[in-house]
Amino acid sequence: DGYDNAPTDPLNADSDGDDLSDGEEVNGETDDGQTFTPSNPNDADTDGDDLDDGVEVNGSENSGYDNDATDPTNPDSDGDGLTDSEETSGSKNPFDGKPTNPNNPDTDGDGITDGAEVAGTENVNYGNAPTDPLNADTDGDGLNDGEEIKDHGTDPNDVDTDDGGIEDGQEVLDDGTDPLNADDDGEIVRGGTYKGGGGVGCATTEAPKAAGGLLMGLLAMFGLSRRRR
Repeated sequence: DGYDNAPTDPLNADSDGDDLSDGEEVNGETDDGQTFTPSNPNDADTDGDDLDDGVEVNGSENSGYDNDATDPTNPDSDGDGLTDSEETSGSKNPFDGKPTNPNNPDTDGDGITDGAEVAGTENVNYGNAPTDPLNADTDGDGLNDGEEIKDHGTDPNDVDTDDGGIEDGQEVLDDGTDPLNADDDGEIVRGGTYKGGGGVGCATTEAPKAAGGLLMGLLAMFGLSRRRR
């Protein structure tokens, strides 16, 4: 049977009590025709991932993802660095503890595998801080976690990496400025209007308007003084 030809109990249809009969495990097919990699009829948890073989085949612990079956002979069915039970239970998710998909290595589709997100292994520039495996854009700045880590070198947990006052996404996608350089973030002038430009050196029209008004006032006073003479 692939497992040292160890005998099974002729008086017990399910020798290991995992809700798969010995015949189903040896043949790799359930009575209703579902196929799977043959599992050990003498070991309730063939792959040692803390999910019984029967649970993996019927998907009863994977309720968040259509009760899809996982591989009872592979502790990490999708190869993302998290065991099937860690994914179905959400035990390794430091954000909300919700389950990730044990059959999809990148549940949120952000270009970072679930295991790398919860362990922070790819976020080397920012203390290997974890990102949310269920949120493609953990900090909500308009750049997904993969783009921040792999393409721009920005912090996927900080909306404004350079603390310049403009979010990373706006800098990259709209303004064409460097999200790692606060000096080019532009200037927010009174009234909250973004004027763009190079930081404190940004040109605005407010100062010229004020200077023009003062000049006109001085000219008017000068003209009145001349008439009185």
